[in-house]
Amino acid sequence: MKGIYCIDDDRLITTVLKFQLSNALKDPTFHVEVENETKVLWEKMTQDHAEGVEPIVCIVDFQMPDMQGDEFIRIVKERFPEVRVIMLSGNSNALLVSDLEEEGLLDFYVTKPWDKDDLLGKVNLCLPLNLKFM
Repeated sequence: MKGIYCIDDDRLITTVLKFQLSNALKDPTFHVEVENETKVLWEKMTQDHAEGVEPIVCIVDFQMPDMQGDEFIRIVKERFPEVRVIMLSGNSNALLVSDLEEEGLLDFYVTKPWDKDDLLGKVNLCLPLNLKFM
């Protein structure tokens, strides 16, 4: 199993992301998980990994009440260095985003509201060659 994880404090955003990704990723080897709290998503990621789900993509909002997106990305990349990261945000700090890119911690930045085809294209670019869906 391969995991795609999304974190955003807005439940509407996570609902739409789950719908769009699940419809695009019809392969049953994909597991799409969305959450509104970083601590809860982190627990799900580590539990899933212990059960054999390999996290391959993480979509992260920048501004969340419990932890900034850049902090969460650093935690994720420390534990899962191979995971590819997309920041999806309508309000971010350009300097922090630039730092993440320079450190090789961020693969793509997508602004809200996002274009579905653009986001799915970027997710597809993050997938291993044998798992492309587009």
